[in-house]
Amino acid sequence: MVIMGRIAAAHGLRGWVKIQPYTEYLDSLLDYKSWWIGLEHGPWREVKVQQSELHNKTLAAQLYGEFREFFPE
Repeated sequence: MVIMGRIAAAHGLRGWVKIQPYTEYLDSLLDYKSWWIGLEHGPWREVKVQQSELHNKTLAAQLYGEFREFFPE
């Protein structure tokens, strides 16, 4: 599996997250309808992308499901 970015932070109150892409072009991930997410040493799972857009030097995306395990308290 090739890691193409990471969830950087929660974004707003409606389930959006900020994505820090590792790709050459920021918009490279916008064309994908689903992404695989997971912790570095944990299990990975496929999630559907509801919406995504460029947001400054990151991407903002709304994904289906809950992702609290990716945000340490």
